[in-house]
Amino acid sequence: MDDDAGQDAPLDLETPVVDDEALGERITQAIRRMGVDPNALLPRSRVEEAAAAFQDGEPDRARQIVRRIAPAAVRSVSRRVLSDAELKADVERYVRQMARQLAQAAREDGEGYSVLSRLATDPGRAFLLLDAAVGDLA
Repeated sequence: MDDDAGQDAPLDLETPVVDDEALGERITQAIRRMGVDPNALLPRSRVEEAAAAFQDGEPDRARQIVRRIAPAAVRSVSRRVLSDAELKADVERYVRQMARQLAQAAREDGEGYSVLSRLATDPGRAFLLLDAAVGDLA
């Protein structure tokens, strides 16, 4: 990944997505281009709270955590996603995929380490913002 030639190229929503990891990176870059930094908005302690909510099977509680600590970012991301049909389709797909993966991780790992490790990444934090913004729709 260090010598990835595509890393310097601008990411756009017309680039076909071939796998889940590429979709996560593309979505994360789209959020950053909106002027939203998921890492700055969601410190590890808040990610841990959200991970515990997902581990307990309470995604609504995780959404409320994110909405409480980053309300302006959630509204901004929501408006942007809802106004762009291509982005909305990608976001809905990504949110559904991640939610399934988190639910499976929660079932398989009773301690919650797997859920936390997924959410503590850039794509995981992007998911938290997107899920808070449009998770009810996906």
